[in-house]
Amino acid sequence: MRSGLTPPGLRHARGAELAMAGARDAEVMAQIEHATDKEAKIYRRQAERRSLTGNGRAKIDNVIDLRAKRRAQNQG
Repeated sequence: MRSGLTPPGLRHARGAELAMAGARDAEVMAQIEHATDKEAKIYRRQAERRSLTGNGRAKIDNVIDLRAKRRAQNQG
C-alpha cells in the first residue's frame, strides 16, 4: 500500500465518489459496509457542497467571459 493511504481513507474516498455519482444512501452503505445511513448522509452533503462549488465557479467564469466579450466588442 502506498504511503498515506489507509483503509479508512480509501473507504471515505469510495463513499464520496459514490455520493458524487448520485448513488442512493443504501448503495453507499452497501459499498462502504456501514450499518446506518449516518456516514452516507455525510458523503452526500460533501458531494452536494462540491457540486455547489462547481456551479458557483461556473457562474463566475460565465460572468468573466461575458465581460471579456463586451470589452472586445467595445474596442473593436
